[in-house]
Amino acid sequence: MEKAGLLTRPRGHGFRLRSARAVPADTEARRGAEERRVSDEPVLAVLLAEAGIGEDSSEARENLIGDAVATVLAAVGDAVTRLEAVRLRRDVENAAFNNMWRA
Repeated sequence: MEKAGLLTRPRGHGFRLRSARAVPADTEARRGAEERRVSDEPVLAVLLAEAGIGEDSSEARENLIGDAVATVLAAVGDAVTRLEAVRLRRDVENAAFNNMWRA
């Protein structure tokens, strides 16, 4: 995502640390996504809540529950779980890398 310009790393005093967290770049696509998030689209609100990003929208969820929506939400839940595992693994690897350089 960094190569595509979607993520950037904070700049330091001369070199970038590997462990520095990447942050979303300020792009037109990101601004558009933020506008959609703020507009409270019901399906998007439920997906964001399921991903743990937005606030819990129980009333929107009740209005949209159906087989197709339940399938999508289950897939999003699985993807979030996998993503969290990858992030945890990456954090452990980065910590090990930093410890190796400190030693």
